Amino acid sequence: METVVNGLRLHWREAGSGRPLVLLHPGPGLDGSIFFPFLEPLAERHRLIALDLPGNGRSDTGQPNDWTLASCADTVEAFARVLGLRDCTLLGHSFGSFVALTHLARHPGAAARVVASCGAASERWFDTMDDRIATLEPAALRRQVREAFDRESRVRTPEDCRRVWADEMPFFVADPSGDALERLTEALERVVFQTAIYTSEGPEETYDVRAELARSATPVLAIGGALDLSIPPEASEEIALLAPRGTLAIIEGAGHFPFVEQPDAYLSALRDWLG
Repeated sequence: METVVNGLRLHWREAGSGRPLVLLHPGPGLDGSIFFPFLEPLAERHRLIALDLPGNGRSDTGQPNDWTLASCADTVEAFARVLGLRDCTLLGHSFGSFVALTHLARHPGAAARVVASCGAASERWFDTMDDRIATLEPAALRRQVREAFDRESRVRTPEDCRRVWADEMPFFVADPSGDALERLTEALERVVFQTAIYTSEGPEETYDVRAELARSATPVLAIGGALDLSIPPEASEEIALLAPRGTLAIIEGAGHFPFVEQPDAYLSALRDWLG
């Protein structure tokens, strides 16, 4: 499905009916397809709307100013108004959680609930990522992941993007030899990649919503993977502690993609909180 918001043609996937649950994808560079079929069981009670953010998937590329967290959050708010969404929950995963929490900061009360899935309230958690990559074994896998991150800024084609993400993916799962990695690799085959978001230099932006989160009246669920190396579970703990109406769910045995690695536990925590 498509609609025009603030001059940009936005694409989204939809399933189910009921209270809207807007899904904001990880990345940047991925798209809403990454959530399917993993979150489809929620469509029994919710209208799932997986939005491709500007510069991602099948949505318009736009300009670098359209890709900032602030601009993406404003686009999400305008998108919700265009669709007439009421009693809406935002579920952002990884990069999508930064957009969801920025939306909470810039549009207080506009979303009825926010789920920060494997997210963080500030960029300070990125400062020690290289230390966490250094814990990957064996050494050959560690080199593969580091080289893939280095290649991100040099991609030229959508297939380059897909190979980069596939080579990075062992860093994002708790068990690089498990079947979750295979399921994620298959999901990447469905992703529509755009290269501009990797190769175009955008405006400087800092990310820190801790103060706004601490003042928020919005219910917030922070879901983290107990074995997540990219954004450790302590970042989810911080979100839940800061938010006056915060709830924490740590998914055991999961890395950065708990809805793929431990889907039963992830969906159970989400359903219990949504009510």
